[in-house]
Amino acid sequence: MIDDKKIGLNVKTFRSVFNETQKDLAKLLGFTNKAISLFEKGERRMDIDVLAKIAEHYMITVDELISSDYSNSEKIDIDKIETREKVPINNSL
Repeated sequence: MIDDKKIGLNVKTFRSVFNETQKDLAKLLGFTNKAISLFEKGERRMDIDVLAKIAEHYMITVDELISSDYSNSEKIDIDKIETREKVPINNSL
């Protein structure tokens, strides 16, 4: 079963680690700040295309985004992630 709250918390954690605001992520995804807030609180489900864009942007897999517990930013190995090339979100997905 998909846990929207856990996924939302993971998105919020990655956004914070990368020093991005909800407004920044909303602009990249083509959503409003309010939609990002609802996603992060688990009150709105993200479809697979959105999850893929977020995972690509934060240089992780969709599986990592939905299955891992990143509720604590210390669990994110930022050095490992920073060795990957950051990919801007492609809105054509």
